Amino acid sequence: MESYSSLNLQSIIGKNTSLENSKVELIFSNSRLSGIEKIVSSLAIYPYGCIEQTTSSTIPNVIIKQFSNLFKDIFDLENVDKNIKA
Repeated sequence: MESYSSLNLQSIIGKNTSLENSKVELIFSNSRLSGIEKIVSSLAIYPYGCIEQTTSSTIPNVIIKQFSNLFKDIFDLENVDKNIKA
């Protein structure tokens, strides 16, 4: 893990990025799983329901179901079951 005494954001996000139109969020945690709910949520739910999106969401939904004790406050497990059966 890198350590910085000061940080130049443009050197990290690229020279062509407009800082005025960008948002940076820093999250500090002692767990590597911090923020995983956002990642899993974006993988588990796709907007259209076509065959490609349905099959792409199957594995994340199975993971949510398998570790339902971790995600019970984030996902409606009935919908997870419906997504898996789709």
